[in-house]
Amino acid sequence: GANPRDVRGWERKGSVETMGKGGVAGLPMVDVRGTLVDGKFHQVDSNDRAFPIAGSMAIRKASLDAGPVLMEPIVEADIRVPEKNLGAIMSDINGRRGKILGTEPDDGYEKVRATVPEHEMLRFALDLRSITQGRGSFQKKFSHYDEMPAHLAKVIIEEFQKQHATATRPGGLPAVDRLLKAPRPPAASALCGGATRAGKVHEPRAGGLGRAVEGQMLQ
Repeated sequence: GANPRDVRGWERKGSVETMGKGGVAGLPMVDVRGTLVDGKFHQVDSNDRAFPIAGSMAIRKASLDAGPVLMEPIVEADIRVPEKNLGAIMSDINGRRGKILGTEPDDGYEKVRATVPEHEMLRFALDLRSITQGRGSFQKKFSHYDEMPAHLAKVIIEEFQKQHATATRPGGLPAVDRLLKAPRPPAASALCGGATRAGKVHEPRAGGLGRAVEGQMLQ
């Protein structure tokens, strides 16, 4: 583009740092691809401070235009309960926003496989004991990330915006409803002084109850 080759690293730095901090709820972005489309270089004002700022502004605008969503960790749970408790445990899983993958008889017991948001499993051990009178057991492991429902994401975004409202310029944080209703194009790019090219930001390690990450559904 119009920028000297040696300043592209400055632009990239600003974009990658912004993706690490997130633009909506202070959470890292994943599955993001940005492309430097153009920029302007000034012999006096363009430096190692100005271009990271330009890159940060560009990736923030592009991410908001793409309609970012919050992602939450999903676990796969293997649950073993007495046959008489099968209906109750399936109802409990559904109440936790879980999805039943299948059931299998096991000598007077039923094995239930399900995927459940990790945050919803916080009290599951206590509830399972109560439902089965201590005869139930379960194991869980990380499965994948999935989009958080809009009404739950709204609570997290609103809390983040409230905490940062006084430290942000007017108009710096977009309305929550506009974010959650924004259309999601297959890709987004932005021209903002020094819009930067940046690669994928690695997804954080699985773990951490209730952990969420910002994501963009880019194809």
